[in-house]
Amino acid sequence: MLRQYVEQCVDAVVCRRVDELFRDGHRRGMAAVAPPEPLSEVTRCELERLLTS
Repeated sequence: MLRQYVEQCVDAVVCRRVDELFRDGHRRGMAAVAPPEPLSEVTRCELERLLTS
């Protein structure tokens, strides 16, 4: 139950904000080496890996 709560908080506070930053940078022409969607997915996977380690 605690893990689920932490995952929801991380998603709401961290992942969504990171997604917004990637999209905003892409719109402003400051695109990284990949489109914002794959970068967001990689970020989510790494956070999940951190939580489960």
